[in-house]
Amino acid sequence: MLKIVVALVLSAYLVIAGPSLTNTDATVKETLIKCAMENNLPYQQFLDNVKNGQHDSSTKKFIHCFYKILNIINDNNTINMDIASEYIRREYGDKAGYIIENCLKTKQHAIETAFAVRLCIGNAVNNKFYDI
Repeated sequence: MLKIVVALVLSAYLVIAGPSLTNTDATVKETLIKCAMENNLPYQQFLDNVKNGQHDSSTKKFIHCFYKILNIINDNNTINMDIASEYIRREYGDKAGYIIENCLKTKQHAIETAFAVRLCIGNAVNNKFYDI
């Protein structure tokens, strides 16, 4: 009986939790493939570019593509605060408040906004707190 209750609670949690931004999530995998194709930038090359600080236009467009498909940022340079905050709270735990308050800021263009958000989140996760 206890196993059934645990299974039901776990199932309910998984349904409530929704998708994550990890590359093991099916929606995220599909989005990464789509953005790689749209930007002619293989996912591994994208990761290498980010890791090596190569923030060229194709890398920035890849990030924008990813956020746009997930409805986090649109072409009108608007951040969907509800969706973005939900992902951030789920992914970043105790750093979520800082990220939501400091990283969800718009820039002049949607591609620059997406890039700045991603860079700020990366810095926050790595404990590098400064304005972008």
